[in-house]
Amino acid sequence: MSSDEEMVQGEVFDEDNSDDLEEFDNSSLDDRQREANRLISSTILTSFENSITLLDISWVGDRCIVTVDSESDNDDDASEQAANSIGDVSRRLIDVFNDPDVDAKLDITNRYEILVSTRGFDGRLVTPKEFTAWKGFDVEVQTDKAYPKNKGKDKVYLGRLVEKTDDAVRLNVKGRISKIPLQFVLGVKLPKAKVEKGDGGNVFADKSQSRRRKR
Repeated sequence: MSSDEEMVQGEVFDEDNSDDLEEFDNSSLDDRQREANRLISSTILTSFENSITLLDISWVGDRCIVTVDSESDNDDDASEQAANSIGDVSRRLIDVFNDPDVDAKLDITNRYEILVSTRGFDGRLVTPKEFTAWKGFDVEVQTDKAYPKNKGKDKVYLGRLVEKTDDAVRLNVKGRISKIPLQFVLGVKLPKAKVEKGDGGNVFADKSQSRRRKR
């Protein structure tokens, strides 16, 4: 791991519940990153109450990696809930950092990709709720070599998820809608962010929305 890619652990800060949160070394962070950490912590606490717990905030190069945990009483629902949680947290944080006042002060979305991770989701979309939660996000669709457009080879299509119907997955690929019949779809998953492996968690990026949105 190069010096530019060194993972710096950020603080997790909450005034009301600081005794319940693990403390991280933030000595290597600048003022912008420290303020962003406080905003991320307070946003997750107030927006998701007890359903999502903030575990860690890390700054890796031009990426801000937010690790969360979602609560589920049913193990069968854990993966689906984790998928929904990532999408919800990602959208909420982008909205917060794109607020005009916050943007003018911190300029986070122009400088960093905001990535949300969880240990409870492996990135594969299976259930209808998972496909609904990840509409508008970049996904990879693995297709069988029997798909006529593949010319006899397995192929992965990357695009923004539009929807999954009873017979196809629809992607927005460079502004054009591509319909891939389900009979040729081997799997749909989120692209993995290229980060150092540490605690075994999975990190996924909403690359299409983590940068500044057009106003």
